[in-house]
Amino acid sequence: PPELFAVTARIVLPEAMGPSATVETGRTRIVEKKGLLRFEQVLGDDDAPAIPAAWAGGGSSAYDLAKFRELDGMEELYAPCYAEDASVSWLAWRRGWRVEYEPQSVVHHLHRATSTRVFGRSEVEVLDRRNRELMFWRTVTDFGLALAHAICLPWNARKEARRTGLFVQGRALVGAIARLPRAVMLRQRMRVTSRRSDREVLRIANDVT
Repeated sequence: PPELFAVTARIVLPEAMGPSATVETGRTRIVEKKGLLRFEQVLGDDDAPAIPAAWAGGGSSAYDLAKFRELDGMEELYAPCYAEDASVSWLAWRRGWRVEYEPQSVVHHLHRATSTRVFGRSEVEVLDRRNRELMFWRTVTDFGLALAHAICLPWNARKEARRTGLFVQGRALVGAIARLPRAVMLRQRMRVTSRRSDREVLRIANDVT
């Protein structure tokens, strides 16, 4: 279809990772709660037909090359890794395009294996938290969502610090703030080409039932 931006595959994790491992399925959604965009992987019927996905994973998807280039691909804002695939997918949804999950296409994946080996576990957590903040600042233009994010930022940061540690959360926020001017500039540029609002994206892209 002309509006299709990307198709993302079903992700299969090695059984050796155990039941306590982070769940990745490829069947993605993004939920807004208390000013945060929460990234979720949904468990479901592997034989279900193709359905919307909030984002197309960078290592488990096929992209329409022309549309990908029109959005300038994976942005340097998020270098070296994390959230860049979710961000470009969000931009595609805002543009009026679609991302779909296709369970008949299967990718076998070892969660964070390469990034942890290259950067270390603590640095990976810093990059992940930093870029999730940056994605909100770069992509979300809805006034109500942005206000909720600003008001709840101290509470959310404290909550994340309990999980990752104060040092990791502090470095993530400092790193995000350092890239804030670039994120804001890119967000302003996006307003010209957007056809859907942020709330429309959340409604349509999260329709995974």
